[in-house]
Parts: sequence; structure tokens; C-alpha cells
Amino acid sequence: MPSIVSGYSYDIFISYRHKDNKVDGWVTSFVSNLKKELEAAFKEDISIYFDQNPNDGILETHHVDETVSAKIKCLVFIPILSQTYCDPKSFAWAQEFKPFIAFARADQSGLNVKLLNGNTACRVLPVRLHELDQPDKQLVETELGGILRAIDFIYRSAGVVRTLQQNEENPKANLNQTFYRDQMSKVVRGIKELISGMQSPVVASQTQAKVSQEEIPVTARRKLSIVAAIVMTLGILGYALFYFSGFGNRFFQEPDKSIAVLPFENINKDSTQDYFSNGIAEDILNHLVKIADLKVKSRTSTLQYKGTTKTVSEIGDELNVGNIVEGSVRRVGDKVRIVVQLIDTETDTHLWSETYDRDFKDVLALQSEIAIEIAKALQARLTNSERKDIEKVPTENITAYDYFLKATEFRRRGSLKRNDLEHAIQLTNQAIQNDKGFSRAYAYKASLWFDMSSYGLPENVWYDSVIQNADKAIRIDPLSPDGYLIKSRVFRFLGKLQQADAEVRSAYKVAPNNPEVLELYGYLLLRERKEEGADLVLKSTENQFSTKDPEYYSNLSNAYFFTHNSEMLVQLLTQSKNLNPDAVDPYTALAGVYNRQGQYDKAIQELQMALKINPDLALAVDQLGWSYYKNKDYENAAKYWSQYPQIESKFSDSLQTVPFRHRLAMTYAKMGRKKEGDKLVQEDLNIQKGLLEKKRGMGTWGNFGAIFYDLAVDNAYLGNDAQAVQCLDSAFHYQFYYFDGYDNDPIFEELKGREDFKKVVKKKSDWYEFLQAAFSSALNRTKASKDLKGLLEK
Repeated sequence: MPSIVSGYSYDIFISYRHKDNKVDGWVTSFVSNLKKELEAAFKEDISIYFDQNPNDGILETHHVDETVSAKIKCLVFIPILSQTYCDPKSFAWAQEFKPFIAFARADQSGLNVKLLNGNTACRVLPVRLHELDQPDKQLVETELGGILRAIDFIYRSAGVVRTLQQNEENPKANLNQTFYRDQMSKVVRGIKELISGMQSPVVASQTQAKVSQEEIPVTARRKLSIVAAIVMTLGILGYALFYFSGFGNRFFQEPDKSIAVLPFENINKDSTQDYFSNGIAEDILNHLVKIADLKVKSRTSTLQYKGTTKTVSEIGDELNVGNIVEGSVRRVGDKVRIVVQLIDTETDTHLWSETYDRDFKDVLALQSEIAIEIAKALQARLTNSERKDIEKVPTENITAYDYFLKATEFRRRGSLKRNDLEHAIQLTNQAIQNDKGFSRAYAYKASLWFDMSSYGLPENVWYDSVIQNADKAIRIDPLSPDGYLIKSRVFRFLGKLQQADAEVRSAYKVAPNNPEVLELYGYLLLRERKEEGADLVLKSTENQFSTKDPEYYSNLSNAYFFTHNSEMLVQLLTQSKNLNPDAVDPYTALAGVYNRQGQYDKAIQELQMALKINPDLALAVDQLGWSYYKNKDYENAAKYWSQYPQIESKFSDSLQTVPFRHRLAMTYAKMGRKKEGDKLVQEDLNIQKGLLEKKRGMGTWGNFGAIFYDLAVDNAYLGNDAQAVQCLDSAFHYQFYYFDGYDNDPIFEELKGREDFKKVVKKKSDWYEFLQAAFSSALNRTKASKDLKGLLEK
């Protein structure tokens, strides 16, 4: 079947190394799928030349030049670029790739075709199966005379880079975030643009222009020749400037789809209305996060820029994003004016802007509209399900929405103190009273109740409140991840591991692009011994935070913790502490690092700073006890662990406890006060028994596995070695991953010779060795680690 354009043998020529088709027939499958897609895209039948000869070359009796030259006369040439294609000695390279380029350059249409939309594209449309080595890439670019622009069919996961398959078992694990059908669609679109460009009247007019040359006087022809020469010279200079300045590359590159939404300005200048302008910006951001084709920085990253005088370019560099959304809100009675601008951070140019004057009741639908307009301006791929999810408003009741925004802002301003949480719950209740179908309000209320659990509330109170509200949120909106996420946290805390994992999977199914979902799903994969989970955890951090955020460093410190890189841990946590001196977590985490290094004085200094920030922080009190105990200062260790009565007296639930008794008993034994220690251990045994029998509730810290670890300490103290080991095994089963415990815990010194104890310790060490390998590989792969190392070396 000839080409649809007169004078050509085929429309498309597929060039490949036959060895790349032998293993799984990928190229044959690709051509078959391409034909189907072309049938749906073109009215005419499109002809494809595809040599299925298993030999890499042609027969000795064939005339190479004439055989190939006849077939090479095609509109579009598709080389399947593999690790073996770029070989000057191969038939595909020497007799297909290079001859087509020579043919196209001499052809009336040229190698580069002017498309109908005014852009230009090369008739060589590469499909790439593997990342090319740099020399091979340079070889291709030398022949093409420009940058290699290929459509990639590459699947990348932890430790694996292979060809993308039509039917992937786990497509969402592809770190390249590409799908076979999408890439095939890009190939067809590229072919259609090229063929349409070659079919346009522009080519025909070139021939027609030759007709009446003889009718033009000689002198006029000479003048026209001079003008043509000048135009051609200017064109060549312009072409050189276009490409060598880098502008040409930027012109033909796909738009940068990384974006941050800055806090909107409150034009009212009334601080009581800040919650509203902040809420508008955050909801637009939440809509953008739903679009998988965009890379969206979290609100945490952008809060620092509220009221900033920094330029858009400076903010773009700091956040490592190509685009910024900024805006302002003015609210007067029932009327709202919202001004939104999308700005390219590299050029500081406006890609899109709009002013909206709406009734207050229309604000919710407007946020969806703005998010979709931003996606369009960035040429982001928006699926039907994503559009449907974005267009869905959380509530039709604007009063309910107003209360909800106040609740989220109030909690955000506070430090999660009990009074702040209680006030936020009251505001959320007001939102629910105005709209009993407000899914986000129920999910938010559930998270508030879980935070309240740390203040010693009875378990049946906070647990019932969390589950009841989370379930309502899911029933109302099963496509929102919020309810699933909070349930997964509660179930894991209480030792309901299968239910916890099921909730994470449900959240990932409905919101795979949500950073919080990504992190929890990453850890789920790690627990299943799948290394790619580490990549997702790091990706979550990258998507949420910039290098200006303290959370960027504290989150990354978790990854470096598993790699046993103490030097990097200290740098990361110190940076986080410097950026936010009022956050206690970096202090307690640094203390843990110093304790493991035997630098007890430094650990004590960090923990005393933590207690200055929050005098009621029982975790810091516990760590201080450990620091002094390991430094053999038993008097001071006892001083801190003996504070448990004062701490527990502040709890609402008189049955809530902190796990200090058995540690204090261990210290008393060292001080010659064993009778007092024995009494404390018996008391602690009764507490743990009450927890297992559900006569007491959990709520301070740790998780369900911590009960068994405390029982192991009690039994080891009493000399019940076999029971102690069994309890340790149960603690590990319930995912109580106590890095400083098990073989490092001094109470278990007498157990180290037991074979059953060694087996439990091996489980722990195997787990941490796996995490070390997973995060080491992930950190080596991610660009974040390179940027981070460079930043810390300054």
C-alpha cells in the first residue's frame, strides 16, 4: 500500500535492531498497537514498513542501496532506540537511519517540517526503550543536528530499568510515571502532526512558485535574488541564535509542570479574615494535588512566603518549582473578589491570570474552576476521573465551609496544645451542624480526636470518636483519602496491622498523588520487603517540602537514620532545629543520635532544651533518664524516671500511665534499692496486664507492641528469661521497632547467650539491614540527595 502523499513509498518506516525483538517481541507488539491507534486517528489507511526478517541484515544476493532506498522514501521515520541501536556497524544504523536523514534533507519537505500550528518538528520520531549511554546519545544528536527528543517507553523502579510493557502488573510503581497507552498516544499525535504538515498546501506552493519565474524581468529577478539572500542570511543567524542561546530548546520542551501555591493576600487587611484567604489558596492547592501530571509543593513549604518581598524567581529557586500561583482575596459581605496569577519562575512572565467577582456562595465551585484553568495553562494531562474529583465541591453550605476554615486555621496557628485542639473540635462541630454531609469536616474532626489521645483521655472516648467520624467521612465521600489515612494511623497504634494496611491501600487507590498517602504507602511496601517503598517515601518529602523547610531536613533524617550515617543525621537535624527552634522533635532526635554515639552530655543538653520548649514532654523526661543511666549517673536517672506520678496526675484518665516504673526499678537495683524496684515491677506487670485485657487504654506514646516490650523488661528483671524472649518476639511482630532496644537494652544482658534471644535479635537486624540497603539505594538515585549534599557542604 503506497503512502497517502504522492511520491513516497510508505507513510512510516520502523527501524530497529532485530535482537531487541527476539526476547518478548516488544517491537512487533508496538507496531501492532500503533496500527490500531492510527486507524482511530486517520481517515485514510496509513502504510507502515516493518521488516520482520529475523536476520540482522539482508541477503548477499540483494542490492542493498536500491532495496533500501526504495523503502526509505517515507514520511516519518521511527527508530526504536535501544542499548544496541546506536552502532555505526549495524544494518539499522548504516542502511536505514543515516540514509533516511540524507534522503529527508534532500527531499522537498526537508528533514524538519513546519506543522499546522506554526511549530517545527523533525521527521525522525525516536522511540526510546532504554536510557542511552552518553556517547550513543551524542551519536544520534550529531546525525540529527540537534537535541534528541524521544518518546520514552521505559519502566523504572527500585534497582530496575527495563522496557515499559503494554500490561504492567504494578503501573503506579513506575518511577517515571508513564503509561504505555499514554506514550503510544504521543507517538500517534506526533505522526499525525508531521503528516498533516506535509499534506498542507505550503509544499505544493513551493512548486507553483517556479512557474512564472520567466515572466519576471531579469533586473527584478536580480533584486529579488539579493533580497532572498539577505532574508536567508538573517534566517540562518536567527536559527543559530534560536538554538545556541538555548531558547530553541526551551521552546520545544514540554512545559515545566512543577508548581507551588503561595498564601493569598488578604486585601481586607483584617487579620480575622486571614483564615479565609489562606483557606482559598489551600483548597486550590488540594485540587491541584489530585492531578497526577503536576508536581505540587505542599502548603507547609509555601507558608514562609506569606507577605514576602522576595521575587518570583527567588521563590522558584528556593522551592525548586517552575511555576508559582499567587493571588489576593477581598471579602465584603456576601461578595468576594479573587485575583489569581500563574507565573513562570524562570522568565517571570504571566502564563495566565484572571479576576473573579462572585457571590460568597459560589466560592467553592470557583476554586475548582481556578484549579482546572491552571492545569490547562500548564498543558497538564487531566483525566476524566481527576476532573470529576476536582469539580466536586466539599459542601454546598458556605456557612459550614466558613467554620471549617476557621477550625483548620486555629489548629494551624496553635502548637497542638489541648485547649487549641478542643477549640478546633468546637468549630468543626459547628461546620457539621450546618452540613451533616460535609465529609472533610468529619475526617478533620477524627484527626483532632486522635491528637487528643496524647493528653491521657480514656481510650474508649477518643477511639470511638475517631472511628465514628472517619467512617462517616468515607461513607459520604469514598474517593477522599482523609478518612482512610486517619483510620490507618489508629489501627496501627492499636496493633490492628492488617486493618491498618488495608486502609493505606484504600487511600493509595483513590489518591496516589497525595504526599501523605505516598509516604504511608511507601512504608507499607517496605514492610513487605519491597525496596521501591523507600523511593516513594523520599518522593513524598520532595513533593511536600523545599530546602527552606525544617520538615525537609527532619523527614530526610528518617532516611539517613536507616543508613547509619550519624554525621549526616546531625547536620540534618541541626539544620531543621535552626530553621524552627520551637519544634521539639529535632532536639529529641538529636539526643538519640548522641546517646548512640556515647556523647551523653550533648544528649542531655538537647533534651533540656526540649523541656524548656515543652515542660510537659514526657518523652524528653524518659530520654533524660536513659542518658544519665547509660552514663552511669544513676542518681539523676532515678530523678527523672521518678517523675511519673506528677506526669500521670495531669491525665484525664486516671488509668493512663507512662512507662517509667520498670526503668526506675532497674535503676534502683543498681543503687542497692532492690526491694523498691521489685515493688515497681509488680505494679508495672499489673498495668501491662490491664492494657492487654483492655481494662486500661493506650494514649501516651509507642504502640501496641510497646506493651509486650515492657512485659519483656519486667520478666527479664524478675529472671523469667523464656517469657521475656517470647514477649520481645511479640513486640517485634507488632512492629515496635525500637532501634536502641532489644540487643542494646542493658536489662537484657543476661539473655544474650540464649538461642531464642539471638533469633529475635536477628529478625531486628535483618529488618534494619534491609532498610539500610533500600534507603541507601533510593538516596543514591534521587536528585534530592545530590542537592542536599551540595547544600550541606556550603
